[in-house]
Amino acid sequence: MLVFGFGNGFANEPFAWVDFIILLNNIPLYFKLCGCLPARDKFFNGNLSILQQQFVKCISMDKIIVRAATSDDLETLLQFEQGIIEAERPFDSTLKVGTISYYDLNALIKSSEAEVVVAIIDQEIIGSGYALIKNAEPYLRHDQYAFLGFMYVKPAYRGKGVNQKIVEALKQWAISRKLTEIRLDVYAGNEIAKKAYEKTGFTAHMLEMRMGL
Repeated sequence: MLVFGFGNGFANEPFAWVDFIILLNNIPLYFKLCGCLPARDKFFNGNLSILQQQFVKCISMDKIIVRAATSDDLETLLQFEQGIIEAERPFDSTLKVGTISYYDLNALIKSSEAEVVVAIIDQEIIGSGYALIKNAEPYLRHDQYAFLGFMYVKPAYRGKGVNQKIVEALKQWAISRKLTEIRLDVYAGNEIAKKAYEKTGFTAHMLEMRMGL
């Protein structure tokens, strides 16, 4: 158990010298355990704001909740959709130039065959995803499967396990619908996305290939 001497003024008042020593001795270890250790020189430059921000972010990650999306979330979700499109443009030369849309999010939210979820921390929506029931090819062992899409996490919260929480929530929804298979698409060149999904239990299955004429 780590003990911190923050006194009464962690955010707004200066640290006592003893408190500062305790902070230096303990916070690096705490950040390391959280996976968000800031650069060590920050500890000795008198700049404690980054420590405060990182510390708050570390302890706040435990507060993440995942819930079903509602129509009230659409404004934020539409922004997430554009974030996904911009992130994927470097991997897909076939996308149209200008503003495009991938999903009918309002229809997905209302559909009984889909589950759209959002990840929230301190009342801020920081991530999203959906599962959509699709019919499988007749030669496969499963009749239906859950297709995952609209997977997005705000940049400031990436690498903190948010994606895993979203996938787990969608996985549990799929199980509740008696499904035994989950699939998703990822661009072959998107190594970061592939590694993120591998961490949640996905394995590579089939590579789609194309040729422009």
